[in-house]
Amino acid sequence: MVKFQGSQDGKTYTDIFTVGETVREGWNYHTIDNANNYLQYRYYRFSGTTKESCRFGEIKFKGVETIRDNNPTYSCPVNVVIGGVEQEKYDQ
Repeated sequence: MVKFQGSQDGKTYTDIFTVGETVREGWNYHTIDNANNYLQYRYYRFSGTTKESCRFGEIKFKGVETIRDNNPTYSCPVNVVIGGVEQEKYDQ
């Protein structure tokens, strides 16, 4: 079982959704289609309790910008941390 979670402080996380044994090969989706439920967290993570539970081939996020900022541009750097170790950064 894998949980996708969000946090404002990077310490206390809220469960957003859980993927259990119904996960299948190929793309698995979770859709939030109500604007009242759009997420606004600073940190996101996948968390699993068993070995290799967070093993992914590819992850894709797409959605609606929910940043509360009136500036015309906004920087949103992404850091990937696996097992407490920050991974090498690259621009795509």
